[in-house]
Amino acid sequence: SLFALIIIAAFALSVAASEILPQADEESLDALQATFDLFDMGFTVIFSIELVIELFIDWWWPFWNNGWDVFDFVVVVCCWVTFSLPSVPALNLMRSLRVFRVVKIFKQMKSMNIMIKALGGAVIPMANAFLILLLVTAIYAVIGVEMFKDRDPKFSKFSESMFTMIQCATGDDWAAGIARPLFGRTEQIDYFVAVYFTSYMLLAGIVLLNVVVAVLLDEFILAVSESRQEGTLKLTMDRKSKMETTAIDPFLATLTKLNSVQNLERRIQDIYACLDVNLSGSISFEEMTTGLKRLNFEPSIHLSHDDFAVMTEGVELNEKNEIAGVDFQQVMMNQLQLYIQRHISNRLVDMSDEDNPIKSVLLVLKHVTVSMKEQNLNIVRREERMQQDLERASNEVQAVSEKLDMVLSLISAPNRSDSRPSSIDLEPPLVRHRGHLSFGGASSPPGEPRTYAGLP
Repeated sequence: SLFALIIIAAFALSVAASEILPQADEESLDALQATFDLFDMGFTVIFSIELVIELFIDWWWPFWNNGWDVFDFVVVVCCWVTFSLPSVPALNLMRSLRVFRVVKIFKQMKSMNIMIKALGGAVIPMANAFLILLLVTAIYAVIGVEMFKDRDPKFSKFSESMFTMIQCATGDDWAAGIARPLFGRTEQIDYFVAVYFTSYMLLAGIVLLNVVVAVLLDEFILAVSESRQEGTLKLTMDRKSKMETTAIDPFLATLTKLNSVQNLERRIQDIYACLDVNLSGSISFEEMTTGLKRLNFEPSIHLSHDDFAVMTEGVELNEKNEIAGVDFQQVMMNQLQLYIQRHISNRLVDMSDEDNPIKSVLLVLKHVTVSMKEQNLNIVRREERMQQDLERASNEVQAVSEKLDMVLSLISAPNRSDSRPSSIDLEPPLVRHRGHLSFGGASSPPGEPRTYAGLP
């Protein structure tokens, strides 16, 4: 980035000043010094502006919690102090701190930041390993003083012996320069000297130093792994922010943890009982919203009218726009199916976590279980509707039968005192006798008007 290039340019300026100024003659020294100071002042102003911006962006406390920001603050303050008091000799060491501005590049470059983080994380484990190495070296140094103080001035006292053993640990001329002169003028092998130095080199120079390297490598691998996990987590959070969710997902997430359909139904019934505060047998939008907030799901549920309308779509509400208990269970079953389907889709998209395929399989099994239960509920509902239709048809047949019985009873009843037949009397059958028409047994010859019994 541009700021990283500025940091590298500032470091190059410090390197050039260290190379040119010591070799400059007296005539050009002041001019060169003024030129380098001018450029240095420009870089310091840029770094100061960047520091102030970060200070106000982080609102103070996060700024002082970040080690990189504190280091930047110290370096910038030292630069301004040296510019303010250029003639103070005691500030010469502080002027050399300006070269540490290049360390800011570690914060800008991700790969270097990982390495610095690994070194920082390895400080305590490496300190423990170095402490063990120091103790072993101190033990051998004490033995060396007791055994070789009269034979070699390198072991004349503890500090000399300690430095000699550290030299041996680094492998610097330990055999020809330190061990072999202790054999004496005969140069015959002194087995005690050989065992002393060989055992120390095996223990300190090979084992313990490699332990330090192993600790550093382990911390570096851990830092790289954490950096990848942070990147994966950030990517996952970005994906989750784009995934479709509903207001009651926290409640549905608790339902997926139940291990049986019976527990699922019982849980839904318990939630409904908590929501139906007035025991009216149905719950309204206000009761559901208030009740879900009171149950303290994490994160909290904020239900809107649109959410309630989408949830209850296809469900018959009462005249108060309230949902009954049976319908509430059906709604929650449907929402649970949709939640599981969304969750499976999200898991299939995000396959970076090793546990995600297993979770997806478990959710699929739960989805199948819930689907089977929903089908069973649909079968039960269809049977109930068929039973209601049969009962309704039976009632209609019984009503028709009662009406027929009443009609037949009226037909079979005796005629009244008047000679007129009842209005419900049926017309007698028409009979033909030898070319004559007869109705109800009365016949009329051809050409004569027909007469009907009981009629004028």
